[in-house]
Amino acid sequence: AGVAEVAARHCGDAQRGLADRRDFDAEEGRLLNAYRGRLALLTGQPQAAVRLLDASLGGNPAELSRDLRAQFLRWRADAYGAIGRHAAATADLREYIDRARTLNANQTASQIALLRVRFA
Repeated sequence: AGVAEVAARHCGDAQRGLADRRDFDAEEGRLLNAYRGRLALLTGQPQAAVRLLDASLGGNPAELSRDLRAQFLRWRADAYGAIGRHAAATADLREYIDRARTLNANQTASQIALLRVRFA
């Protein structure tokens, strides 16, 4: 079996596993939708990819970590580009870049603070 088939099988297993659990959080479901969206794009189904990535980004933003939200925007930009929605792809890429810069700045500040404490 090819990589896409194996990945699709794993996503299906994960979805069934999450459906049986009462304690899974919303981020897990969104992550699964995003992975399935990436798979849809890989297998030539960009419309399905957009739909799944929209689902992963929808709802309460607090239910999704900042780094995952940025990555999902990047992936959705790819899907938008594949269906010719270039303005939407550009908007997602801009937001991805802004979020990535913020995350990098926060990580750098955190590392500097840690080093100051460690070597003070």
